Amino acid sequence: MNTSLGRQTSQEHFLFHRADYDSIPYLSTVEQTALDAFMDYLSTTLWWPPSSHQSLQLLERLLTPIDALLDLSQCPKERYPQVKRFLLQEMHRRRTSFWDWSYEHWIDIIGIRFRDFCQRNATTQLEVRLYLTVMAMHLAALSIQMCLKGYRLTL
Repeated sequence: MNTSLGRQTSQEHFLFHRADYDSIPYLSTVEQTALDAFMDYLSTTLWWPPSSHQSLQLLERLLTPIDALLDLSQCPKERYPQVKRFLLQEMHRRRTSFWDWSYEHWIDIIGIRFRDFCQRNATTQLEVRLYLTVMAMHLAALSIQMCLKGYRLTL
C-alpha cells in the first residue's frame, strides 16, 4: 500500500469542498417562506425541532454544509442547534444565504471582539462564536489571515 496515498486520503477526509454543495447565493421563495415559518416556530420555543419538521426539510440545501462543517470542526452535537439557529436567524434577517455573505458581513456577525458579539446577540456563548468563525473561513473562503487582517478578533 502506498503510504503517501493513504495520508492523502486521510487528509481529504478533513477538507470542506464548497463545490460539493449548492452554493447559490440567493434564497429561493420556498426557502424564504420556510425561514419565515422556522423563525415563527423558534419564537415559541427554545427547543430545536425534530429533523422531520417541514421547515428543516425545505432548508436542507443550507443546513447540509453547516452540518458538514460542524462535523469537520468536531463541534459537540449539543452545540449544533445553537450554531444552526444563529445562522438561520442571520439568513432570515439578511434575506440572503450565507453563501452570499462577504468578509464584512461575517465580521459584522462574529464581531471584532467577543464583547461585541455578546452585546449584539445577547449571548455569552463563546463556543458558538468560535464555530461561526470556522464557518466564515470555509463558507466565505476566507483565510485565517484575512479574518484577522485589520481586525482584532479576540476572545
